[in-house]
Amino acid sequence: MYKLCKHLLYAIVLILCIISEDIWNKLNCIAIFLYLKVSLTDGDDWN
Repeated sequence: MYKLCKHLLYAIVLILCIISEDIWNKLNCIAIFLYLKVSLTDGDDWN
């Protein structure tokens, strides 16, 4: 369940990045996505 929530969170952030028109919003989104990925990684992230 926890892993499913993480994947959902990643998907939402990525979708927001993709639909964003503003370049600064895109950069912020990417930064947030990378931060989430690093901070939530627990060894077996995408398994």
